[in-house]
Amino acid sequence: MKAYILFSAITLGFVNHSHSQILEVTHQSNGTTISVPIESIDSVKFQLVPPPILKNIYQNNGNILGVAVDDVDSITYFLPNTADLPIVSTSLTTVLSPTTAFGGGVVISAGSSPIIQRGVCWSTSQNPTIANNFTNDGVGTGSFASSIFPLQPSTTYYIRAFAVNSLGTAYGDQFSITTFSASLTGSLPTVSTSTVIYNDGLTANCGGEVTTDGGLAVLSRGVCWAIGTTPTINNSFTVSGSGAGSYSSTLTNLLPNTNYFVRAFATNDAGTAYGITYSLMTNALPIVITESVSSVTTGSANVSGTVQSSATSPIIARGICWSLNPSPTLSDNIISSGSGNGTFNKNILGLLNSTTCFARAYATSSVGTSYGNVISFTTNTFSASPGSGITFDGYTYETVLYGNGQEWMSENLRTTQYANGDPIPNVQDGAIWYNLSTGAWSNYANDSQFEIPYGKLYNGAAVNDSRNVCPSGWHVPNSIDFTNLVNYLGGQLVANSKMRITGTQFWGTPNTYATNESLFSAMPGGLIQGGTFPSTSFSMGGQANFWVSGSYLVLRLLNNYSFVSSDPLAPMFSVEYINGGCSVRCIKD
Repeated sequence: MKAYILFSAITLGFVNHSHSQILEVTHQSNGTTISVPIESIDSVKFQLVPPPILKNIYQNNGNILGVAVDDVDSITYFLPNTADLPIVSTSLTTVLSPTTAFGGGVVISAGSSPIIQRGVCWSTSQNPTIANNFTNDGVGTGSFASSIFPLQPSTTYYIRAFAVNSLGTAYGDQFSITTFSASLTGSLPTVSTSTVIYNDGLTANCGGEVTTDGGLAVLSRGVCWAIGTTPTINNSFTVSGSGAGSYSSTLTNLLPNTNYFVRAFATNDAGTAYGITYSLMTNALPIVITESVSSVTTGSANVSGTVQSSATSPIIARGICWSLNPSPTLSDNIISSGSGNGTFNKNILGLLNSTTCFARAYATSSVGTSYGNVISFTTNTFSASPGSGITFDGYTYETVLYGNGQEWMSENLRTTQYANGDPIPNVQDGAIWYNLSTGAWSNYANDSQFEIPYGKLYNGAAVNDSRNVCPSGWHVPNSIDFTNLVNYLGGQLVANSKMRITGTQFWGTPNTYATNESLFSAMPGGLIQGGTFPSTSFSMGGQANFWVSGSYLVLRLLNNYSFVSSDPLAPMFSVEYINGGCSVRCIKD
């Protein structure tokens, strides 16, 4: 049934479209695609025995493309909008010799984007495309000239001009020529093929040596190559000068995991001679699997993948790509995970809540990039609602209750005493503050007008005191508390915007990221820098710095940035000293 569907799609794809190149695009399960111009296909046959079932595409340039049916996800057709394509006409082509001709064309209009390639293409079959032989004759609109060689003597060729913009390829009218008969005054040249050198990737080196010219000038020489058949100059070829002697050529645009046949050629007016044929097998694409998605929150998820095989080409990059579209690629969002084979997992941050996302692993070698299977997941629904509030030391604080079960104060702490009623000293002298090993608090810039809404600043000794600066039933959050909150809010970048409030004096402008949709209402309460003699100017007012209990760490929110940098992989917490002064947000036990 699968083979029948594919065959039907191909049959329907043979549409006469004189202005554009219709592409049959085969999407494979490893994430790669094979694009073949419809006009270049002679026929398609399915090989049922022996397995695997192959879809063999026979092209009019002699290539045979074999695709395993079980590896095919789908087949689509790309039909460019002719209004966006160039307009090109073919100039009259003149035969110059048994093996050469002269032609060209005129690009009348570029269409909807600039011309990036133009020339003429030719084949012994009608309606040649750039899947056949073609010239490269510059860019832009206007007229151009083309030298068409090497050709076979006494052979009918079909020729038309083409022009390419970013939206597709357009062709001019088709002309036919018949080359002159071979010269009777000489004979074919003699040429030998050099050994094919292939290391990795999708290029190879080969060459040859013209040992005799047959009594006629050698007009062109090079190498030709094809898939599944003995190559000729009607297949892919290079031209490496003219005359006798040795030469080298580079084979380009090869396909992965494909067996090519390669040989040298040399052409004079008696025709084209060939050297012996060598074979070349290119390396395969990596094999990569998307394993699983776990730890999905409102804005983050963990995705794992495995590179099973490098297919003889070292893995130079791997990771996870994701998108809101069903087929994410490297052109979408990516997070890299080093190189080499093996299993890896990465935490995707900054996702939108209640949103379906698509992710898959990728692996890149010199041959190209392949993808694992696509896994979809839907982020959790974000929930934040006002809590019951808390009164402590004469102050009433608003609180916020999240869908993950955490309840936080949505204001910075302003207490002057511990939970048991013991006072916390107010220290305003910088030298005394610097040398303290016991708890203390101060206002921003030693000015009580900043106490509301910014709260007080406490040193590290106060937040780690067993008497607890938070009210009974509440505590200074530890690193796990903050991590759970940040993950629930969607990761570093999103959490930063969701946690901040606009309209405060010290965030700076514009404060474009401060949505405060989490109701956390992070405010820049200032900072007393520890470790050196502290300044009472509290100059770093553009930050919110929250103490982490059990250590001398702080969670930093910077203006218009993530916690400590714009890098989503950066550590969430920064080191602070015991004599630093930072804000406190309490969380319910």
